[in-house]
Amino acid sequence: MKLDAYSHIFPPAYFERMRALARDQGAIKRWLTVPVLYDLDARIRMMREFPGYRQILTLSSPPIEFVAVPEESPALARLANDGMAEIVAEHRDLFPAFVAS
Repeated sequence: MKLDAYSHIFPPAYFERMRALARDQGAIKRWLTVPVLYDLDARIRMMREFPGYRQILTLSSPPIEFVAVPEESPALARLANDGMAEIVAEHRDLFPAFVAS
């Protein structure tokens, strides 16, 4: 087994909320060009090309506090953590754990 620690991702619900909250859409433009950051199916297809490959997930940049105002950031962090937990629960064979935000 190969374990890739700190692999960045955006859980789907978090990704949509982050895009809606981002005050500067240009600041997140770079992340929109890397599908494996926000498209879980694309990531899984890529990972299946490498038998025994696993990832410990972390939330991708930009940091939550750069995306949301202080009143929104706790809810956004919960959305990220809940999304990561769902991914790990549904795909334990690929993602054994995640790092909470």
